[in-house]
Amino acid sequence: MVGGTGGYKTSFITPSISSIKKIRIHYEEEVLPYISVVQTSMTPHISKFKAIQVFFSAGYEITIGDTSTGKIREFLFADDDQIVSAKLWPNKNKDRVRGLEFVVAKSNGARRTFSIKAKDVGSPVTVDVKSGKCYGIVARFANEIDQLGFYFI
Repeated sequence: MVGGTGGYKTSFITPSISSIKKIRIHYEEEVLPYISVVQTSMTPHISKFKAIQVFFSAGYEITIGDTSTGKIREFLFADDDQIVSAKLWPNKNKDRVRGLEFVVAKSNGARRTFSIKAKDVGSPVTVDVKSGKCYGIVARFANEIDQLGFYFI
């Protein structure tokens, strides 16, 4: 798990026959000025994760946090996908979640990466993905995702 101890704690575990099908991250952006010798521009950067929704193959789903505002990024898993690595990033104070990455092996041997990170992150934490089958999630949240972890078998 990555992040702090603030907010409300929740966890969700499906039967082991179920696996993750889709992750939807709700996030906010902030616009930061970018100044170069030639020009000044305003560049949007992810500032916080507001919510995470996880959908499982047996029809289970969980929503953690506030999905009413912000932008959305989504990652879909095929039935035969295997998660081969996962990383989570805290912020530099280690009290909020600021990044998530999954590397997935497809049935044809190809690999696909889903990654979403804020501009300023702390050191990554590697998640033990065991067999590569994710069947649950644990989190703390209030006005953003404070802590995040996944259950693997």
